[in-house]
Amino acid sequence: MGFPQIAASLVASVCPAAGASLPAAAQIDISARLAHVVVRGSEHGALRVLTPASEVSCRIVGNMLRIVVSDSARALTVQVPGTRMLTVTAFQGDIDVQGVHAAVFAYGGAGSVRIVGARGSVIARTTAGAVELEDIAGSIIVAGHQAVRLTHTLGDVRVSNETGMIYLDDVESVNLSATTGTGEVRCMCRTVGAGAWGMRANVGAVTVSVQRGAALVATLDAMPNAAHWRLAGSTMHRTDSRRVTVTRGQNGTRMILSSASGVVMLSERDR
Repeated sequence: MGFPQIAASLVASVCPAAGASLPAAAQIDISARLAHVVVRGSEHGALRVLTPASEVSCRIVGNMLRIVVSDSARALTVQVPGTRMLTVTAFQGDIDVQGVHAAVFAYGGAGSVRIVGARGSVIARTTAGAVELEDIAGSIIVAGHQAVRLTHTLGDVRVSNETGMIYLDDVESVNLSATTGTGEVRCMCRTVGAGAWGMRANVGAVTVSVQRGAALVATLDAMPNAAHWRLAGSTMHRTDSRRVTVTRGQNGTRMILSSASGVVMLSERDR
């Protein structure tokens, strides 16, 4: 995505870092009440704010650049140095962050949150919107209301939502937690060492697929006849009518997969 060079002149009077490099340790904080916020990381280290000066204010406080969007603005697009820690808050609009190779913290309200390419810790929270994270290397915390999707991530994961699906696709994690109220959990994930995984659905199914041959000790907690597993070379021990423990190998990931009223399924795949 290109950024017009005129952008710096739009905000030069109110944003002291526009068109220039930020101080070495500077973090960036963006806040909007009504506007959609789009942030793109730049390899060149310069800041560009693509919103008229009348709709945005900027100030440097300590080691933080704060950008505040007025209620009259409906959209804000910002190019930021791609290696700076970023915090974005949007109460009504969507948040879309791509190419920021640092920690990213996104706090949304009614809108959705999308973060792509972060290299560092990611926290995404919404009160009503969906969350989508892709190509993340770092720990992840998500607390949402609607659907949550993680694709191609590496690092510990803690995800929860009230309703809607939780999709975990190509997620590699030592420690992983996923909890949904009225939705389902679907995980195509890779275990790493002797970690701990916990996935729970109050109503829907919990479906987990791990890499072929992964060592694990998994407790499947479901209604009678609702727990299923397909793991070559595994052994099984039934604790009671709801719980069965499936074991394969040694020093593997310990899992608790649970659904109050849905199916629990554990299987393996080639990739």
